[in-house]
Order: sequence, then structure tokens, then C-alpha cells
Amino acid sequence: MQENLINQDLVYALSATLDGKVCFAAKLSGLYRSGDGGKTWNQVNLVSDESNQPTVTAVTVSLGTDDTVHLFAGIHGGLLISLDNGTNWMAAGLFSPPPFVTALAT
Repeated sequence: MQENLINQDLVYALSATLDGKVCFAAKLSGLYRSGDGGKTWNQVNLVSDESNQPTVTAVTVSLGTDDTVHLFAGIHGGLLISLDNGTNWMAAGLFSPPPFVTALAT
């Protein structure tokens, strides 16, 4: 069987909360979230244009002191941060030239 890689939605990275209940997938088509341990997935809107989400090349999860999920998503040219479970996103100020983020760790 020959694979057609051009039409596939590539997964670049996975991350999850310590209990494994909330998972995130960094994909060619954007960032995806699962609240049931990976059984079902929904796209996370990183930018207001729902039809034009950036490719996410890295993702990591960290818990805040109030148990809020903090997310870090690497995209071409930068890093996006959410401090409220992925509801709102802001760009991190990074050095120039804009980086291509391929890995993140907490």
C-alpha cells in the first residue's frame, strides 16, 4: 500500500496533563485538544480566522498554581501562549529573526 503523504494531516508533537485526561496534538492543520484522554478531538482556535489556523509544530502543557492549564504552541515564526486552558492566546516576544519552533518542554 502506497501512502499519499501530501494529503495527510501530519502530527508534529503530542502533550498531555499529568493525569492524561487532557491531551493536545500539534498538527499541520493547527492545534487539537482532547478532554477525554484522546478518544475525541476538537480544533483549538489560535487566531480569530477559524478557517486559517497556523501550523503548530510543537506543544507543551504546564499546570499553573491554580491548576489552570497553561499551553505553549510553537508555530513558524514564534510561540503562542495561553494561560487559561487555551481560551485566549498571546504571542511571546522572541528574538529576531523569527524562529521556527520545533520542540518545547516544561
